Parts: sequence; C-alpha cells; structure tokens
Amino acid sequence: MTKYYNRVIQLWDDYKPDQIYFDDFVLPLYEIDSTLGLKMAAHFYNTNTKWNGRNEAVMNTKMLNEEQRDAIMLDIEKSNAPDILPDAWQTDECIGTWHYNRQMYYQHKYKQAAEIIPMLVDIVSKNGNLMLNLPLRGDGTLDSDEIKIIKEIGAWLKINGEAIYATRPWKVSGEGPSTKKAPRHQTFGSSYTEYSSEDIRFTRSKDNKTLFAIVLAWPEDGRINIKSLAKGAPTAEKIKDVSLIGYEGKINWKLGDKGLQVNLPNKLVSEHGFAIKIHKKP
Repeated sequence: MTKYYNRVIQLWDDYKPDQIYFDDFVLPLYEIDSTLGLKMAAHFYNTNTKWNGRNEAVMNTKMLNEEQRDAIMLDIEKSNAPDILPDAWQTDECIGTWHYNRQMYYQHKYKQAAEIIPMLVDIVSKNGNLMLNLPLRGDGTLDSDEIKIIKEIGAWLKINGEAIYATRPWKVSGEGPSTKKAPRHQTFGSSYTEYSSEDIRFTRSKDNKTLFAIVLAWPEDGRINIKSLAKGAPTAEKIKDVSLIGYEGKINWKLGDKGLQVNLPNKLVSEHGFAIKIHKKP
C-alpha cells in the first residue's frame, strides 16, 4: 500500500494532471485502510490548488453516497443515470473493448458515431460527462475505423458543440419515447438504438439565457414540436427567438398550447441529430 501511495503521489507531482479516475469504489484500498485514500485525495486537491491558484482537480470513483459526492465525482461505468443528478457525474465508455481487440476492427463491430453522439447528448442532459475510451494498437496508433468514428463525432461537435460544451442541465433532461426506456447498461460493441424526431434532450447555457433542444433524428416532414415548452406547461419558458445551429437563415416557429412548433429548412445541417437554439426573454 505504501508503494502504491508513493507511485500515485509521484505521478501527480511529476505530471500535474487536473483529473484522476480510480477504477475503484469510494477511494483506493478504502475497505482495507480508509485513511490512505483520504491522504491521496487531500494531496491531489491541495497541490492542484497551489499550481492553479484555485482547485481545479477532479477525482472520479464509483459507488459514492450523497455525502461522498460532495468531494468526489461519481463514475457510472458504461451506463447512465436515470435522470438529472444534482452533482456532476461521469460515464466511462469504450467504442469497442477496454483493450485493443483485432476482431472488433476486422469485423467492424465498434460503436459508431450514430450511437455515441446520442449517448453523449443524453449524458450531458443529465448533468453528466462522457469519457470515451479509444483502444490503441500495440504501436500506440488508432486503426482506420476508429479514426473515421472520431472524425464523425468531431464534425458533429464542430457544428453542435455550443449545445454541449460548458452547458448545464435544464428543468428536465428530455422528452420523447426514449426517455421511458431503462438506463443503458454495460455492453461491448454496438447496441444501436433507433431514435425518432420526438426524442429530444435539453441543455442550457451557464447564464441560463439560452436553452438548447437537441433533436436526435431529422423529421421527414421537416417539423418538430417541443412539448415541454407548451404554453402553461410546468417547464414553459418565455421565448424571444428560435434558431437552428449550423443554419444561417431564419426558421419559422410558433409557440402554442401543444408546444413550440418549429419548421426546419430542407437542408440537413448535421448527421446524427441537430440542435435548436432557444433565446429566452429576460
């Protein structure tokens, strides 16, 4: 235990990371010596505060109670929260298996961007973060399938990243048929779920002036209805304007008793879902 402690402390001091993820419950060696992990956590937070002028360190572990989540970020391995959690949390997921498996590549069994992007959107809408694992070949490189997948994810985020990065959860995480399904559980390889244009996830800007409705499929008739924003609904908002991220033109919209109705352009702005930007009145 002393050797383990010294090695982790040296890792932090040499490389000064802002995040550490222990694949463990509560803290390392918690059931054997509860003080060892606390000493490690204190060193991590205190040295990070010294390096940055304030604490920017994030420590992730599993199976945390509410009190422990005040000090450590909860990790839910290869799964998801049922709804919005009050504290930020993390999912660690892999596109194939944790370590490189040639058969996943030869048989083209990786999770595709079409599966990862809705997963990311759902996680972020619930106050979560996605840590995505890309297993490397023996020479430290990614194979061509992996490169294709991350380029697709990057292309989507280049357009829609405003609705993901630095956002916060809204009043509800989402609406639509997929919200009624049980949280995703551990699977290796693809387990693709079909989404419809009724499946929507919500995020908001940090200053709460902007709401984002991320629709997980493009509607065939070019129209969507966001029921959570209907006049008189518990989650209704005062809306100033509505725009489509990635589209420079104006879109037609109308707020009614059944929801916010939006008419989309004929042009598909991005694969695997798109984001409606809703500007709120002061």
